[in-house]
Amino acid sequence: MLPLLLLGLLQDPLPPSQPKWEGTAEFGLTALSGNHDNFNSSLKAEAKTADTESPWILGFEYAGVRESQAAQTDKRLYLGTLEHHRNLNRKGKLFFYGKGSGRRDVPNGLELRADLGVGVGFLFGEEDGAHFRLEFGPSILREDNVGVDGLNLFSARAAASFTTPLLERWSLRGKNEYFRSTEESADQAFTSDLDLRWQLHEGWFMDMGWSLAWDGSPGPGFGRTDTRLVLTLGTSF
Repeated sequence: MLPLLLLGLLQDPLPPSQPKWEGTAEFGLTALSGNHDNFNSSLKAEAKTADTESPWILGFEYAGVRESQAAQTDKRLYLGTLEHHRNLNRKGKLFFYGKGSGRRDVPNGLELRADLGVGVGFLFGEEDGAHFRLEFGPSILREDNVGVDGLNLFSARAAASFTTPLLERWSLRGKNEYFRSTEESADQAFTSDLDLRWQLHEGWFMDMGWSLAWDGSPGPGFGRTDTRLVLTLGTSF
Protein backbone atom coordinates (compact mmCIF):
# COMPACT_ATOMS: atom_id res chain seq x y z
CA MET A 1 0.00 0.00 0.00
CA LEU A 2 2.76 2.47 0.94
CA PRO A 3 4.71 2.01 -2.34
CA LEU A 4 1.51 2.62 -4.32
CA LEU A 5 0.84 5.82 -2.33
CA LEU A 6 4.36 7.11 -2.94
CA LEU A 7 4.05 6.30 -6.64
CA GLY A 8 0.81 8.28 -6.81
CA LEU A 9 2.44 11.31 -5.19
CA LEU A 10 5.31 11.19 -7.65
CA GLN A 11 2.97 10.98 -10.63
CA ASP A 12 0.68 13.79 -9.41
CA PRO A 13 2.81 16.30 -7.48
CA LEU A 14 1.21 19.25 -5.74
CA PRO A 15 1.12 22.36 -7.95
CA PRO A 16 3.57 25.09 -6.92
CA SER A 17 1.98 27.98 -5.06
CA GLN A 18 1.65 31.14 -7.12
CA PRO A 19 2.94 34.40 -5.63
CA LYS A 20 0.31 36.81 -4.37
CA TRP A 21 0.57 40.35 -5.68
CA GLU A 22 -0.59 43.51 -3.92
CA GLY A 23 -0.24 47.16 -4.83
CA THR A 24 -1.88 50.43 -5.83
CA ALA A 25 -2.96 52.20 -9.02
CA GLU A 26 -3.60 55.96 -9.31
CA PHE A 27 -5.02 58.15 -12.07
CA GLY A 28 -5.37 61.92 -12.30
CA LEU A 29 -6.79 64.45 -14.79
CA THR A 30 -6.68 68.25 -14.87
CA ALA A 31 -8.27 70.45 -17.56
CA LEU A 32 -7.52 74.20 -17.73
CA SER A 33 -9.34 76.65 -20.03
CA GLY A 34 -9.23 80.36 -20.71
CA ASN A 35 -6.12 82.24 -21.85
CA HIS A 36 -4.07 79.08 -21.72
CA ASP A 37 -5.83 75.79 -22.47
CA ASN A 38 -4.20 72.50 -21.59
CA PHE A 39 -5.05 69.02 -20.38
CA ASN A 40 -2.91 67.19 -17.85
CA SER A 41 -3.01 63.48 -17.12
CA SER A 42 -1.06 61.18 -14.81
CA LEU A 43 -0.89 57.47 -14.10
CA LYS A 44 1.03 55.71 -11.36
CA ALA A 45 1.09 52.02 -10.41
CA GLU A 46 3.10 49.88 -8.00
CA ALA A 47 2.89 46.17 -7.23
CA LYS A 48 4.88 43.74 -5.09
CA THR A 49 4.79 40.09 -4.22
CA ALA A 50 3.41 39.63 -0.69
CA ASP A 51 4.05 37.07 2.05
CA THR A 52 7.57 36.27 0.86
CA GLU A 53 11.08 36.88 2.13
CA SER A 54 12.26 37.76 -1.39
CA PRO A 55 9.71 40.18 -2.85
CA TRP A 56 9.68 41.61 -6.37
CA ILE A 57 8.59 45.25 -6.70
CA LEU A 58 7.37 46.80 -9.95
CA GLY A 59 6.66 50.49 -10.54
CA PHE A 60 5.44 52.64 -13.42
CA GLU A 61 4.62 56.34 -13.73
CA TYR A 62 3.44 58.57 -16.57
CA ALA A 63 2.62 62.28 -16.65
CA GLY A 64 1.64 64.27 -19.74
CA VAL A 65 0.59 67.81 -20.64
CA ARG A 66 -1.40 68.38 -23.84
CA GLU A 67 -1.58 71.92 -25.21
CA SER A 68 -4.97 72.59 -26.81
CA GLN A 69 -3.72 75.30 -29.18
CA ALA A 70 -0.90 73.11 -30.50
CA ALA A 71 -3.17 70.01 -30.49
CA GLN A 72 -0.32 67.84 -29.32
CA THR A 73 1.15 66.42 -26.15
CA ASP A 74 4.39 68.34 -25.72
CA LYS A 75 5.41 67.18 -22.24
CA ARG A 76 5.75 63.56 -21.18
CA LEU A 77 7.40 61.89 -18.22
CA TYR A 78 7.99 58.12 -18.19
CA LEU A 79 9.40 56.19 -15.26
CA GLY A 80 9.73 52.42 -14.82
CA THR A 81 11.37 50.50 -11.96
CA LEU A 82 12.08 46.87 -11.06
CA GLU A 83 13.45 45.78 -7.67
CA HIS A 84 14.16 42.50 -5.93
CA HIS A 85 14.75 42.25 -2.19
CA ARG A 86 16.14 39.35 -0.19
CA ASN A 87 15.95 39.41 3.60
CA LEU A 88 19.26 38.89 5.39
CA ASN A 89 17.75 38.27 8.84
CA ARG A 90 14.57 36.69 10.14
CA LYS A 91 12.81 39.93 11.03
CA GLY A 92 13.45 41.42 7.60
CA LYS A 93 15.04 44.56 9.04
CA LEU A 94 18.20 44.03 6.98
CA PHE A 95 17.96 43.11 3.30
CA PHE A 96 19.90 42.92 0.06
CA TYR A 97 18.46 44.62 -3.04
CA GLY A 98 18.99 44.58 -6.77
CA LYS A 99 17.23 47.22 -8.85
CA GLY A 100 16.99 48.83 -12.23
CA SER A 101 15.04 51.83 -13.51
CA GLY A 102 14.60 54.09 -16.49
CA ARG A 103 13.42 57.73 -16.54
CA ARG A 104 12.63 59.85 -19.61
CA ASP A 105 11.56 63.52 -19.51
CA VAL A 106 12.59 65.14 -22.80
CA PRO A 107 10.85 68.54 -22.40
CA ASN A 108 12.85 69.05 -19.21
CA GLY A 109 16.12 68.06 -20.87
CA LEU A 110 16.38 64.36 -20.01
CA GLU A 111 16.48 61.90 -22.90
CA LEU A 112 17.15 58.92 -20.60
CA ARG A 113 18.52 58.11 -17.19
CA ALA A 114 18.88 54.37 -16.62
CA ASP A 115 20.51 52.68 -13.66
CA LEU A 116 21.40 49.17 -12.58
CA GLY A 117 22.63 48.56 -9.06
CA VAL A 118 22.82 46.45 -5.92
CA GLY A 119 23.14 47.28 -2.25
CA VAL A 120 21.96 46.86 1.32
CA GLY A 121 18.82 48.22 2.93
CA PHE A 122 17.59 48.80 6.47
CA LEU A 123 13.95 48.84 7.56
CA PHE A 124 12.93 50.63 10.75
CA GLY A 125 9.53 50.50 12.40
CA GLU A 126 6.79 49.09 10.16
CA GLU A 127 4.26 49.27 13.00
CA ASP A 128 0.78 50.85 12.97
CA GLY A 129 1.13 51.66 9.28
CA ALA A 130 4.46 53.51 9.71
CA HIS A 131 7.86 52.64 8.28
CA PHE A 132 11.24 54.16 7.43
CA ARG A 133 13.60 52.50 4.93
CA LEU A 134 17.17 53.33 3.89
CA GLU A 135 19.17 51.87 0.99
CA PHE A 136 22.84 52.27 0.02
CA GLY A 137 24.89 50.75 -2.77
CA PRO A 138 26.81 51.17 -6.06
CA SER A 139 25.10 51.64 -9.43
CA ILE A 140 25.99 51.86 -13.08
CA LEU A 141 24.25 54.92 -14.50
CA ARG A 142 23.55 55.80 -18.14
CA GLU A 143 22.53 59.43 -18.62
CA ASP A 144 21.57 61.10 -21.90
CA ASN A 145 20.73 64.81 -21.64
CA VAL A 146 19.37 66.85 -24.55
CA GLY A 147 22.25 68.41 -26.51
CA VAL A 148 24.97 66.43 -24.68
CA ASP A 149 26.71 63.16 -25.48
CA GLY A 150 25.56 60.25 -23.32
CA LEU A 151 27.59 59.28 -20.26
CA ASN A 152 28.18 55.93 -18.58
CA LEU A 153 28.93 56.56 -14.92
CA PHE A 154 29.83 54.51 -11.87
CA SER A 155 27.78 56.08 -9.10
CA ALA A 156 26.96 55.78 -5.44
CA ARG A 157 23.25 55.51 -4.67
CA ALA A 158 21.31 56.42 -1.54
CA ALA A 159 17.53 56.14 -1.17
CA ALA A 160 15.00 56.65 1.59
CA SER A 161 11.26 56.11 1.88
CA PHE A 162 8.80 56.53 4.72
CA THR A 163 5.15 56.40 5.72
CA THR A 164 3.78 58.34 8.69
CA PRO A 165 0.13 58.19 9.82
CA LEU A 166 -1.19 61.66 10.67
CA LEU A 167 -4.87 61.24 11.52
CA GLU A 168 -7.36 58.39 11.31
CA ARG A 169 -7.68 58.65 7.52
CA TRP A 170 -4.59 60.69 6.63
CA SER A 171 -0.96 59.70 6.10
CA LEU A 172 2.22 61.28 4.72
CA ARG A 173 4.41 59.26 2.34
CA GLY A 174 7.78 60.04 0.83
CA LYS A 175 10.31 58.49 -1.54
CA ASN A 176 13.76 59.94 -2.32
CA GLU A 177 16.68 58.76 -4.47
CA TYR A 178 20.14 60.27 -4.96
CA PHE A 179 22.96 59.38 -7.38
CA ARG A 180 26.49 60.79 -7.28
CA SER A 181 29.18 59.89 -9.79
CA THR A 182 32.40 58.47 -8.36
CA GLU A 183 34.31 60.18 -11.20
CA GLU A 184 32.79 63.66 -11.63
CA SER A 185 31.36 65.47 -8.60
CA ALA A 186 29.05 67.57 -10.82
CA ASP A 187 27.28 64.48 -12.13
CA GLN A 188 24.56 64.16 -9.51
CA ALA A 189 20.83 63.54 -9.65
CA PHE A 190 18.12 63.67 -7.01
CA THR A 191 14.39 62.89 -7.17
CA SER A 192 11.82 63.26 -4.42
CA ASP A 193 8.12 62.40 -4.19
CA LEU A 194 5.95 63.52 -1.28
CA ASP A 195 2.28 62.47 -1.04
CA LEU A 196 -0.45 63.40 1.41
CA ARG A 197 -2.96 60.54 1.29
CA TRP A 198 -6.61 60.65 2.31
CA GLN A 199 -8.24 57.23 2.73
CA LEU A 200 -11.71 57.79 1.26
CA HIS A 201 -12.98 54.26 1.76
CA GLU A 202 -11.58 50.78 2.13
CA GLY A 203 -9.56 50.21 -1.01
CA TRP A 204 -9.90 53.79 -2.32
CA PHE A 205 -7.80 56.87 -1.58
CA MET A 206 -6.87 60.33 -2.85
CA ASP A 207 -3.28 61.57 -3.11
CA MET A 208 -2.09 65.16 -3.20
CA GLY A 209 1.47 64.86 -4.46
CA TRP A 210 4.51 67.04 -4.96
CA SER A 211 7.51 65.84 -6.97
CA LEU A 212 10.97 67.30 -7.49
CA ALA A 213 13.67 66.32 -9.99
CA TRP A 214 17.14 67.88 -9.71
CA ASP A 215 20.06 67.36 -12.10
CA GLY A 216 23.52 68.63 -11.18
CA SER A 217 24.68 68.73 -14.82
CA PRO A 218 21.66 69.38 -17.10
CA GLY A 219 21.80 69.88 -20.84
CA PRO A 220 22.57 73.35 -22.25
CA GLY A 221 19.65 75.74 -21.93
CA PHE A 222 17.88 73.70 -19.23
CA GLY A 223 17.56 74.46 -15.53
CA ARG A 224 18.59 72.09 -12.79
CA THR A 225 15.26 71.82 -10.96
CA ASP A 226 11.77 70.76 -12.05
CA THR A 227 8.74 70.38 -9.81
CA ARG A 228 5.27 68.94 -10.34
CA LEU A 229 2.00 69.03 -8.39
CA VAL A 230 -0.65 66.38 -9.02
CA LEU A 231 -3.96 65.22 -7.53
CA THR A 232 -4.86 61.56 -8.12
CA LEU A 233 -7.56 59.06 -7.23
CA GLY A 234 -6.25 55.60 -6.43
CA THR A 235 -7.25 52.09 -5.48
CA SER A 236 -5.52 49.25 -3.64
CA PHE A 237 -5.51 45.64 -4.81
